[in-house]
Amino acid sequence: MKIESSVRNGTSLAHANASILKDSSRAEEFAFRAGHTLRLFSRALDSTRTVYRRRGIPYFGYLFRGWLVPRIQYGLLFRSSARIELAAQTIAPATIILSSALFLGLYGAIGSALIYGSIKLFSRKRRISEKRRIEQLLKRRVENRKDRGLNPAALQESMDKKTAITIRYDNEEHFLNQTISLLLLSREVRVPALRAIDETKRALSLDFVAGVPVSEALEKMEPEARDTMINKIQWQMNRIHSFGIAGLHNTFKSLIVDSQNEPCFMDFSRVCFYRSVANLHYRLDRDRDRNVFNRLFDRQIMTEKIAREALEDQKKRIGEWYAPIDFGHGLTVGHFWSTDSGTGRWDYFNARSIQTLLPGKRILDLGCNTGVMDILMLRAGAKEVVGLEQSFEAVEAGKTIKEIFEWTDHRQYNLTMHNTNMLNMVTENYGKFDIVTTFCSLYYLSEEDMARVVRKAAELSPLFVLQTTVYTKKEDKMRKSTLDFLIDLLQTNGYPNVQIVAPHGYSRPLLIARRAKPSQQISIAEPDALPESDSPNRHA
Repeated sequence: MKIESSVRNGTSLAHANASILKDSSRAEEFAFRAGHTLRLFSRALDSTRTVYRRRGIPYFGYLFRGWLVPRIQYGLLFRSSARIELAAQTIAPATIILSSALFLGLYGAIGSALIYGSIKLFSRKRRISEKRRIEQLLKRRVENRKDRGLNPAALQESMDKKTAITIRYDNEEHFLNQTISLLLLSREVRVPALRAIDETKRALSLDFVAGVPVSEALEKMEPEARDTMINKIQWQMNRIHSFGIAGLHNTFKSLIVDSQNEPCFMDFSRVCFYRSVANLHYRLDRDRDRNVFNRLFDRQIMTEKIAREALEDQKKRIGEWYAPIDFGHGLTVGHFWSTDSGTGRWDYFNARSIQTLLPGKRILDLGCNTGVMDILMLRAGAKEVVGLEQSFEAVEAGKTIKEIFEWTDHRQYNLTMHNTNMLNMVTENYGKFDIVTTFCSLYYLSEEDMARVVRKAAELSPLFVLQTTVYTKKEDKMRKSTLDFLIDLLQTNGYPNVQIVAPHGYSRPLLIARRAKPSQQISIAEPDALPESDSPNRHA
């Protein structure tokens, strides 16, 4: 009995100890989670304060209008744009009429139908009125340039000479679409020349273009020639989109290859015109055009869906994303609101400091990472940027980033990225440059190699822009990233004139160094030169 009692007591004591340990571990886990949550909250609060101080209140409006709303739009519209448009055109009005019939009876349903029809008619009339206004402005521009007369007499003359074809339109909107498109695009892409306009008969006289449908032409071409032709079509489509014209998916059937082996868009009667390329309906229409292009020509050019999938894929490959990016329209990577790197650093500080130096310049960027700063310098007017980056993953990500920026900005960027160490610029021949830049990357080299790079840069370029991080915690870079060390490095290796741009409280100052030797060698920009509560240029 005594043995059984002692065993029971021992078991109870073990259970009690286990319960105490379990409660203790729960308390420790709760304390750890609470502390972690408090640290995250404190960090988020500090980040919010910094964003407010550096970017100002308007930036928070941009976060709602330019980031949150487009992300919601993408989730609702771009993933199933065709289905939603069909619902908007058919189900929505039917629902309104049926609901009115249930609550207000037959007269209510008829009234709702009339109101809906009036709104649609007013919207159509407004579009036509706007197109007529644009047409008059374009015709005035053509007359001022003393081009060929666009009048009924010229129409009859071209018919008599049989050098043109005459097209009459029953639909006034289609007539205006074709007229305005040809007037806008005649000097930009390959379209039939417009000889004459007869508004009373809704007739256009166009130069006759001999050719074959693009599908037939592509079937007869060699693979290399076929790729070249598709690239030409893509370039023309991009150029048309840049004018705010979308809805080209309706025109691909009329696309031909002319006698000079050039693609020619023939029919613009069903396109849509938009005042801004930021317009949601324009983006939807443009996205549909590019999706149809991918399907017809077996391509993977950038669309809303492809852009997001490509960025997700690059995130998995590259791991931690060094430079956060805000592409616009809710498309972002990393902590894009931060001003320490990526587009945030450019918006807050770098653009204000160096953008006046960039227009028309050829630039060599050392340690370019994913090429974000290179794209932004090209955006600011640089002629060409050559970037050197030793990380293969960063260079591959840079190709995707360049393609996305070209898609969002409706333009091509002259950027070449080389997968090589920046030190190789000492031995490799990349030509002469107007500016050499290095953004928080030069101090990764040894002191001897840093000196070699600066000496070589002085041979290649009269201007050297160097950005550093003065509060780096890495001991091997701490001395090499200080302003005193870098000023001495620049002055003793070919750049005697050094200007420091260092706003108060910002840990990434810029050094702008020149070969020419002035009377005063070092100048320090006033901290007040960069307002702390200023919203970024791009989002203003």
